[in-house]
This record gives sequence, C-alpha cells and structure tokens, in this order.
Amino acid sequence: MLNLELRLRDSLERGVVRFINAFGQTETASTITTLGPEDHIIEGTDAEKEKKLKRLTSSIGRPLADVEVKIVDDKGDALHPNQIGEIYAKGPRTMKGYWGDEEKSAQVITGDGWLKTGDKGWMDEDGYIYLAGRSDDMIIRGGENISPEEVENALHSHPKIDEAAVIGVPDPDWGQEPRAIVVVKNGEEASEEEIMAHCRS
Repeated sequence: MLNLELRLRDSLERGVVRFINAFGQTETASTITTLGPEDHIIEGTDAEKEKKLKRLTSSIGRPLADVEVKIVDDKGDALHPNQIGEIYAKGPRTMKGYWGDEEKSAQVITGDGWLKTGDKGWMDEDGYIYLAGRSDDMIIRGGENISPEEVENALHSHPKIDEAAVIGVPDPDWGQEPRAIVVVKNGEEASEEEIMAHCRS
C-alpha cells in the first residue's frame, strides 16, 4: 500500500479531511466524475467502512448529473460492471470536436456523440468508476494487451515494495515485453523470484 494511501486512510478514519476528487480532461471541459464530500464520510460496519475506504483511495467517483459515462469493449459495446474497457462520455461538457481537425475529431467522437476518452477503466455495481490506465499506454505482447497499471497495482500490493513502474520495451519475438522498475522499502530486500511469485498469486 502506498504511503499516500495510508495517510489518506488515516485522515479519513479520523474525520480530518473532507474534499472533492474530480476527474476529467480538456475534451470534457474538465470534470465528468467526482467523489464528493458525502463520499468521504466513513460510517457503518467494518466491512462497509473498508469498502468505502477502498473506493476513496482508488475510484475517480461517479458521473456528474449532466454527464453520461459508459465502459465499452473494442467494438464499442457496453460492458457489465467490473469489466475493464474504454471510458466513453457524453453530454454538454464534452467537446464537439477539435478545432479545424475533422479527421482527428472523427477518431474520438462516435456517430451518436460519445467521446472516446482514451482512458481504460471499469465501473462497479454502484456506479463508481476506476481507472486502469490509458489505451495508448497498453503494452501489446504477442497480440495480448497488458495494462501497466494493473501490473503496478499487483506490485504495490507486495508488503516490501515502496514504488513501482511498468513500461513496455521492444522485443523481436513478441513485439513488446513488460518491464518493471521496483523500489523496495528502506531496510527491506526482495528477490526477483519473490516478487514474480507474489504477482502470480
């Protein structure tokens, strides 16, 4: 677990902080999803508190009232909750296109007005959205898509790892191979074999 996540959890559990987490991009006139102050109130059973804390430390929130958001597969078909796909957005906050560039606009705006954000993610059963990286960051190994963020999350779950980053490097046989850059916590040691075994489990 990252130091930031630990600090955030501590502050939220003690009721020290109330804030708004907003997500969007230039093409969406900024915000399309938020975690509002009401999302930062930690109450209920231990299981409910843990679910809320996990959501607060990893979700980008729910769509604003005037924005529609859906998660789609490579064909543009809507996915079920907890399935990873591309995040599409629609509404008055999304752009109509890039000024003077109809070709580029046609690549990111569907015929029925949905903006392809280029972000990968999933939506849970309660409508909260989680990021899983960028479409253009995807590592393609032998035709298989590998999300760097998913691998990084697996690495960050190792108790001895402080920081981790995953990149794709060229490979003559597979096209790309994922490579991880890992920093262990002060005073800790972890072998490559130990880390690989943890990620496979």
